[in-house]
Amino acid sequence: MDKKRNKLKVYFTVAAIPDKERAAVYNMVREALLKYGADLTYDWLHDNETYAPAVLFKKTSEALELADLVVADVTFPSTGVGQQISQAIAKKIPVLILKAKWKQPSKFTPGVQNELVRYVEYEKETLRSLIKENIQKIGRERFEKFNLILTPDLNSILQLQSEKIGVSKSQLLRSIIRSWLSSQEKD
Repeated sequence: MDKKRNKLKVYFTVAAIPDKERAAVYNMVREALLKYGADLTYDWLHDNETYAPAVLFKKTSEALELADLVVADVTFPSTGVGQQISQAIAKKIPVLILKAKWKQPSKFTPGVQNELVRYVEYEKETLRSLIKENIQKIGRERFEKFNLILTPDLNSILQLQSEKIGVSKSQLLRSIIRSWLSSQEKD
């Protein structure tokens, strides 16, 4: 990750049922995130407090809001993790979904088709390197906002085309720019 940029703010979420196997993997993910430049927005793995559901929801929602990236391990099913993935996508926050290869995958999660979502299956031996690779890549790909002022006719064309192919106007513009840049490289 570029040292000149601020650390990547990461919200890390997993199924919260205590279990030795899970705890070992979750801590391996946490340590790798910290080692490779992440700043956790809420380090709940090391928070031993017990919260009322409303307080926990508020605490996790606020931490998710602060994130540049959500890392979600879906190896073990969790409705809460699924909700947090959906929240992140709705807020346009990139999501790195991790799933252990040795567990049966959910049929739903791998099917998510969204440019904000990256789905990665791992073995314990490859987990750290996959996190490093993806954190560095996402760190370089962070979105930056800027204003674009269009005439009504251009905005209508952009809206129609984005609806036609089922992507946002921003996604469509990014793909057009990438395509244009690719064609420039060939010249």
